[in-house]
Amino acid sequence: MEPLSIKHKIALILFSFLILFIIEGTSYLFYSPTRLEQIQEILEPHPDRFWRGKPNYKGTFFGAKVQHNKFGLRAKDKKDVDILVMGGSPSYGWGVAHDKTYSYLVGKKLGKTVINGSMVGYSSYQGKKLLKEVFDYFSPKLVTISYVINDVDHYRFYRNQLQSDSNVPREFKESSLGLIRSLYTLKVLQKLIAMDQESLPMPNKIRVDIFEYRQNLIEMTQFIRSRNAKVLFVKFPVNLPDKLEDKEVLKLLPKECNISKLPTREFYICSKKANLKPNNLRKLMAVSSSLKAKAYNKVMQDLGNELGVVVVDAASAFNNSKEYLFIDPKLDPIHPNEKGHELLSKVIVDSLRN
Repeated sequence: MEPLSIKHKIALILFSFLILFIIEGTSYLFYSPTRLEQIQEILEPHPDRFWRGKPNYKGTFFGAKVQHNKFGLRAKDKKDVDILVMGGSPSYGWGVAHDKTYSYLVGKKLGKTVINGSMVGYSSYQGKKLLKEVFDYFSPKLVTISYVINDVDHYRFYRNQLQSDSNVPREFKESSLGLIRSLYTLKVLQKLIAMDQESLPMPNKIRVDIFEYRQNLIEMTQFIRSRNAKVLFVKFPVNLPDKLEDKEVLKLLPKECNISKLPTREFYICSKKANLKPNNLRKLMAVSSSLKAKAYNKVMQDLGNELGVVVVDAASAFNNSKEYLFIDPKLDPIHPNEKGHELLSKVIVDSLRN
């Protein structure tokens, strides 16, 4: 058999690229991004805070238009502001227009300059680091702090390793496989493979334990006061079930699966052996997170009393409201909707005026 000529080799290479292009194009047409991929669209890896908002990003995030400044925050570049709002995705304004977020509404009602320094998925550990990075630039007179829901979580958007936030290894390298991983063909294959695997990944350690959570709040308070600024704690509502209403779920658990260990890896393994359905496992994990979050809120309240920090009890305000204040009871019962942000702005403004 005669060897191929250079002309034939080039033609074969071009034909191979054409086939790959067709496969990639077909995969793009049939692929729908996962929830995690939709979240990561506005984020990028960060060596110390695991991730940050993409600087100067413009786009749509779960139905709402978002725009970031040079720090990757959903705010304008302004110095010497009145208020800096620190928190996770509920404060960022998940699924809510910028002018409907409580940070914007607080500024409008008080006639003050407010910067939204919140970031999707941030725990108090990440918030503490971000605060120290941006404080001197914005030089706020007041900082509001409202972390809880991500502290009690067990998963991260990036560097999702077993360790808690503070123990994740500091070594960080951008993956050289970034371009390959962005291929839709690979994403489709990963989805097909995932269909035959566990639909709920094994949980890591809790991202921030309750003792470290308390210490993070103390450190942030001390740092803010060292800059001659004031602090306001916002006890955030946690709209998750806090009791096991479905007794059938408990009946599925063998005696050796101790509910008090939820959601540790040991409980996860035990529940899998018991063939507990993923949806029921999610419900149990939600109950565990809710109970933990309420305990963390109590820490915030007690610490406020101890440090002389005013605590805005937004959690009670939400519980006392007769309206539904979250995005969607089934798809998203965690993030406040426009009415929820309006109520948040009201209780914060009332507290500041008093």
